[in-house]
Amino acid sequence: MSPGARRRIGLAARLSLTAAALALLLTRVRPDQVRDALALAPAWAFVLPVALMLTNSAIHTLRLRWLLLAAGQPAPFTQVWSAMLQSLFFGLALPTGGAEVVRLALLTRAGASAEATVAVLWIARLLELAPWGGLLAFGLARGLASEDPALGATAALFLSLFVGIWAATGLALRYGARLTDRLPDRVADFLRQGEIAMRQVRQDRGAAWRAFVASFPYAFINCLNVWLIGRAFGLTWGYADVLGVIPAADALISMPVTLSGVGVREGVFVHALGRFGATEELAVAIALTRWTGELGRAALGGLLALGSLVQPSAKDPVAPS
Repeated sequence: MSPGARRRIGLAARLSLTAAALALLLTRVRPDQVRDALALAPAWAFVLPVALMLTNSAIHTLRLRWLLLAAGQPAPFTQVWSAMLQSLFFGLALPTGGAEVVRLALLTRAGASAEATVAVLWIARLLELAPWGGLLAFGLARGLASEDPALGATAALFLSLFVGIWAATGLALRYGARLTDRLPDRVADFLRQGEIAMRQVRQDRGAAWRAFVASFPYAFINCLNVWLIGRAFGLTWGYADVLGVIPAADALISMPVTLSGVGVREGVFVHALGRFGATEELAVAIALTRWTGELGRAALGGLLALGSLVQPSAKDPVAPS
């Protein structure tokens, strides 16, 4: 089967699953009641998610820039930030990983080498697993597995996966080809990318540490966003409650089942927030309000992408006067 045919089948499958997820959701909630719940929220509840998501994008841009500099690929903050936002815009409709491909293309067009950029994107994701895994462990320590077996199992599964990735990358860095040559091709290629990434930034460990430390506020701001939105809608939950539940919920939402998580996001929030006193319609309203932050950030990326179409690239030849 050709790659094009596989992509078309994959898109058709995701569209079908998106429709099925929405249909299932509509059997549990009434759209008019969701609309009424949204109308009760203060105006700042819809502005705040955009501001926090842009803040997180700025943090991630700093992390990428530090790692690019460590790999010998200087890039202005504005170019990296623009590539970040544009990739999020295109990633709304692309399969999982599509945003990273767009980010790679834009950073390469800005002057970074493809090999170094792949390594930097890889290690940035690797470092993000630490705070995410830490929050999953925090949720399990607070009794998530007993209070919500589904989310608890999800937290345990993803935490085990993250620990496995870190351990395998460390072993690949230590043993190199002696290890990867004995593994299946796809696993070996994945670990080789991690090995290359770690070696790229080894010359400037300070940059790697800064990128690692900056991944923690990135994770905490994500949970802060949900906590504040919930408070705006009247939920009397604590920030620690959100830290213990939302990372596991996000793990489910991140699975490549539907387009941009539509239907799955709302269904997971209905399941997760019921224990905090949220009705099903209120949980959907909170999920949609949170999504406005991602949509607003992506919209800015769309404007930047539109602007890049009418402006010449830095590498385009300039006609002599």
